[in-house]
Amino acid sequence: MKAPSSSAGIERSRSVYRLDQRHLASLERFYRPLVKAGDLVFDIGAHLGDRSAVLRKIGARVVALEPQPALASL
Repeated sequence: MKAPSSSAGIERSRSVYRLDQRHLASLERFYRPLVKAGDLVFDIGAHLGDRSAVLRKIGARVVALEPQPALASL
């Protein structure tokens, strides 16, 4: 069996982490009591940036680092 291509894996992750509104809502419920508008947070290993997006929505300043070039470019 052939392994999925990198782009296929990224698209699968995108559908799970960036497009699933229930996932994003659960992250917001988790982070909202912990992070306030204006807080500086670091997202190390940001992957597709789902946590970064939620933290920005809350109003935090986000520094996101992603070591994988294919993901960092997104």
